[in-house]
Amino acid sequence: MNKLMINILRIISYFFKKNRKFIFLTDDITPRLNKICKALDHVGFSYELIILENLSKYNNLDYKKKNILVIKDNFFDYLKLLKFKGSTFHLIINSNLDFYNNLIKLKIFKCLVDFYDHKFLYKQTESITRQQKLEHNILENCNGIISRTLGLKYQNKNKKYKNKKLLFLDYSSKTDLQKQLVRKKYYNLLIIFPRWNSLLIYKNLEYIFNLLLGQNFKIYLILNPENIKNLNELKRKNNFNNIYYFDFLEHRDYVKNLENMDAYLWISINELIESTSQNYVYKLSMHRYAASNRIYEMIERNIFSASPRITKFDSYILNRYSHAYIYNALEDLKNLRFELEKKIGFKNKDISKILINNNINRLIKFYKS
Repeated sequence: MNKLMINILRIISYFFKKNRKFIFLTDDITPRLNKICKALDHVGFSYELIILENLSKYNNLDYKKKNILVIKDNFFDYLKLLKFKGSTFHLIINSNLDFYNNLIKLKIFKCLVDFYDHKFLYKQTESITRQQKLEHNILENCNGIISRTLGLKYQNKNKKYKNKKLLFLDYSSKTDLQKQLVRKKYYNLLIIFPRWNSLLIYKNLEYIFNLLLGQNFKIYLILNPENIKNLNELKRKNNFNNIYYFDFLEHRDYVKNLENMDAYLWISINELIESTSQNYVYKLSMHRYAASNRIYEMIERNIFSASPRITKFDSYILNRYSHAYIYNALEDLKNLRFELEKKIGFKNKDISKILINNNINRLIKFYKS
């Protein structure tokens, strides 16, 4: 949307009364959004939800919320937003940065931005460079920044963007899901690869599977249809047994399947793809500051988790709040079963500090500040 259209919208907004509503606006239904909304419902905090039409399915919502407004990125749908003039927007941003940049330029809303993945953690390409510029404009001109990772610390040591900031993690939802580790002949192990990458571009897969199958792990993977074909070919070629897959799952189905998992293995992308490859889209240093929402689902269920030391922030969280194994290199995984069984009989750790219901008032205070 060009400058003229923005000015026209701003002029039209003069004919709308200000209101003081609180609005979530997002282009994707993420576990983060679901958890925050449930926690706000729990304390009776009133809000409305606007979804920018995208690839996300709205039935991904795990809570009941009426009157969801669905909009598109066009001039006429910007008009629909003018009735919220003066409101506070929590923008959970995954894609379509142009839309959010234009929304902030209107200067008729209080906009708090919450990036799911910071674009400055990616390697430079023509597309990423443009997105990085948009992200910079959004961070510089918004009214506040809500961070789920330490990405901003990586970017500017908290000095570049003067806006008020809040570190608000993805957090765990419950404690009553926690179970005890039990000795078994076979342990169910979940590995989650980046969902859209082809397994064919990964190195070390045969090595990883051999290490784990030799320790009597049953391996479970969540794969898209194309990768299911690739996995079946890999199994046939190497005569692998005890490797299973779930067809790519909606989040609620994925969470249900966690009930049967004993262990979770996070393999850093740099162990799967050469950092010099065109398929390696991140900066290597991003692993120190990025975060995964998956770890909180493992912690709240006391699922034994193995995490690479290069993922510094997530490894700290896992080690602090669960019985985890932090490994240095893939060859360390030869000891995975031994490390798991060392934790059998240990008392579950206190996770109260990373429960979202125990942190939601910090977020509400930030909204009102």
